[in-house]
Amino acid sequence: MIYELTGYMVAGGNYVSTTFYDCYSKGGLFLFDEIDGSNPQAVVAFNQAIENGEFTFPCGVVKAHKDFKVVAAANTNGMGATNQYKRNALDGATLDRFSRIELHYDLDLEVRLAIAEYQRLAGVDANLSPAYSFITTVQQAREKAAEKRIDVIISPRSSIRGCGILAMGDTVKMAINECFGASLSTDQLKQLG
Repeated sequence: MIYELTGYMVAGGNYVSTTFYDCYSKGGLFLFDEIDGSNPQAVVAFNQAIENGEFTFPCGVVKAHKDFKVVAAANTNGMGATNQYKRNALDGATLDRFSRIELHYDLDLEVRLAIAEYQRLAGVDANLSPAYSFITTVQQAREKAAEKRIDVIISPRSSIRGCGILAMGDTVKMAINECFGASLSTDQLKQLG
């Protein structure tokens, strides 16, 4: 909703601000996360604010601070839904305001986060071999799914959650099923193998 971006007035005339308002008025970096899943009216208001250098918030007109910066993040390229992400298409006016950079998963960070989750649940002295093996399995399955165009999301969350499942004593098969395998057919699982 637009008020989640712009804030709102409450009884007594007090303004409830947002992170966007704070960054806009005082300077700072604002991350508009999941912009492709946002309310279109909020995106239009956002466009107005970043383009015009001033914006009418519920508390009045505010000029953009000289140190106000914006980053928008999305799960799609902005052109609408994909098989994995049922998101809104962003209009040309929004897309034209940003330089687009496609980012890929940081595999080293994925390993560190998954190992940390494993150690958190299994203990810092636990044997890490099962966790490392599972992470490798997940990363290889992700590569094979992309190569074979198998429509499945195998994100770093799969490694992190799976390591948590292993740390609690469950099997690799159960971890794979819980993290991404349940949405695949037996043939597809064999292909990821």
